[in-house]
Amino acid sequence: MRPLTSAQIMQLVALPSPNQRASITVYPNSIDIGVTVDPHEIEDTSDWLGCPTELETCRQFLRMYENEVQELTLQMRKAREDIFGLVQMHADVSKERDQLRLQLSRLHDENTELSGQVRSLLIVSDQREHLFRENQRLLKEKRDRQ
Repeated sequence: MRPLTSAQIMQLVALPSPNQRASITVYPNSIDIGVTVDPHEIEDTSDWLGCPTELETCRQFLRMYENEVQELTLQMRKAREDIFGLVQMHADVSKERDQLRLQLSRLHDENTELSGQVRSLLIVSDQREHLFRENQRLLKEKRDRQ
């Protein structure tokens, strides 16, 4: 019988045996080939070095969840602060927009008034030009008669 490889040994340990009693080789170079082991002992990993107990595993998961909750809480707090900042910026910009709209309305009213005055002045200027030409014509006629 040839010795089992470490991969085969791990496979034997990992798979439950269909028999009540199982034979496994504990070490690849073991002298005791076919040591009889109870199936309950095969699945009991409490005495393995570096293997955490169920309680240690639960505590580790608890710490991981607590850390994740703390991180998510910090992210949520930052997101709330960002949202508050955006709302404040929106309020400031809306206030400035309303002030600019009011100023634009005033300037539009002032432009309308000034446009009316310019039209009046243009009419007066046209009338003055017309009267000036008419006056010049009349003066010329008077000179020609004399």
